[in-house]
Amino acid sequence: PALEAGAKLLVADLPDCSENKIDYYYWCYGSLALFQYDSPDGKYWKNWNEAMKEALVPSQKTKTDGCAEGSWASDVDRWGFEGGRIYATAINVLTLEVYYRYERALRRK
Repeated sequence: PALEAGAKLLVADLPDCSENKIDYYYWCYGSLALFQYDSPDGKYWKNWNEAMKEALVPSQKTKTDGCAEGSWASDVDRWGFEGGRIYATAINVLTLEVYYRYERALRRK
């Protein structure tokens, strides 16, 4: 019950690229928590993962951004002032790799 309550709390605040809502750190560890709890077919994971992809993938810099290609802006993130573009890019790559970096600890049927 405690884990499900945590999952409900996370999906009540889904990743969102709206102004003042961007928190890459929260998205990274929320992704890991829900991946462990509920993936690949659970309702919490599916909702979170879709919102996370919709927030992160389109905001990645492209070729038209020159030297910033492949990175994420840090000035929009809650913690970006601390780590800059390198932090923003690293944590977002880790978030998008959550499927590949970790084996699921909770294997429920």
